[in-house]
Amino acid sequence: MYSSSRKRCPKTKWALKLLTAAFLAASPAAKSAVNNAYDALIIEARKGNTQPALSWFALKSALSNNQIADWLQIALWAGQDKQVITVYNRYRHQQLPARGYAAVAVAYRNLQQWQNSLTLWQKALSLEPQNKDYQRGQILTLADAGHYDTALVKLKQLNSGAPDKANLLAEAYIYKLAGRHQDELRAMTESLPENASTQQYPTEYVQALRIINLLPRLTMPI
Repeated sequence: MYSSSRKRCPKTKWALKLLTAAFLAASPAAKSAVNNAYDALIIEARKGNTQPALSWFALKSALSNNQIADWLQIALWAGQDKQVITVYNRYRHQQLPARGYAAVAVAYRNLQQWQNSLTLWQKALSLEPQNKDYQRGQILTLADAGHYDTALVKLKQLNSGAPDKANLLAEAYIYKLAGRHQDELRAMTESLPENASTQQYPTEYVQALRIINLLPRLTMPI
């Protein structure tokens, strides 16, 4: 239902940044004191050295659900989307923490498998329905799949509590994919600090200006 063969424009990849590291950094093991070798591996992975932990997981035949979720997250940190999915398929019948499902959802989204990603976002949200990062992930993936109106409705519901910059950037992303560049520019403008100078404008904002032919009207250099 949500499948799409459309390839994401490289200029829209910035939206991946909206899938913040918050839910990917929520590992209980990573937050504990470094009191054993496993904790040390996880903390090292959080610093960017993921291979020791990935090698450790690959050698283990029995893992707890939290450890499986750690594996999924660390493989995602390492940019190993296909490994994330392989590991998930191996343990798909386990009852994983929400963060594990979220990691798989991101991996599927990175591979442009929208329907699979949406299924995993729903799994994560069934466990943590109030998690804004998961909600935004689902919304962005709906937009990727071409379901712009549904994405905007869900974003409006998310934004009804307390509007924030991340939601405005998500809104701009949806409008960008939908080709609604005036609305994209409005959302981007609202996300900027009040005292932002043109030198501080993000690339996406400048691109939106160019698309609707407003850039030449700016008197300050970009």
